Amino acid sequence: FSLAYMPMRNRVEVSRLMLEDCQCPYEFEVIGFKRWQDIKPKTPLGKVPVLYNFDGKGNDLAQESAITRFLARKLGLCGKSDEEEALVDMLY
Repeated sequence: FSLAYMPMRNRVEVSRLMLEDCQCPYEFEVIGFKRWQDIKPKTPLGKVPVLYNFDGKGNDLAQESAITRFLARKLGLCGKSDEEEALVDMLY
């Protein structure tokens, strides 16, 4: 996986911690404030965080909740039933 965000914790921290906890290799790009104006038009919805190439087809995923929920499913952290998934969503 490859994540990108500004030089701060905040919106991508939960996703990053999930990857760390699962010992899943990932890259993390820090987008500085000076570069943001050049990068913004290339991001989905003009926002970060971004999970690059999330589907293996070159598409990028933006918005912290979408990224977190996608990674939770991929990493097996979203619950084993609809009820468990609802409880996990409640925590997030």
